Amino acid sequence: IFRAWRETALTYGFEEFDGPVIETLELYKIKSGEEIVNQLYNFTDKGGRELALRPELTPTVARMISKIQNQVSKPIKWFSIPRCMRYEKPQKGRLREFFQFNVDIIGEGEGIADVEVMSVAID
Repeated sequence: IFRAWRETALTYGFEEFDGPVIETLELYKIKSGEEIVNQLYNFTDKGGRELALRPELTPTVARMISKIQNQVSKPIKWFSIPRCMRYEKPQKGRLREFFQFNVDIIGEGEGIADVEVMSVAID
């Protein structure tokens, strides 16, 4: 299934990227909803920094784009298949560790981007 996701995204002109598995806890507190924050695997490292294992990639994408948005042409079309972790009750179809297919378009008109993302999902 990963190969099919990757091939489909590449066909639509998306570039593959990945972000760090560990981010600052603050990033998720600011950019994620309360439900996600309550499901974080978080810890304090030896340097005293509060960190978390990524439960999703959206806050990481926002952080990465904010650093380069003025240096790259738009639209930015990225996809990823990250390993994510959430401390939630395992149940059928929902595990604490999972992979997620992300397709992101930044800097394109909302309607056009929505149609393209839906086309990727359908294909």
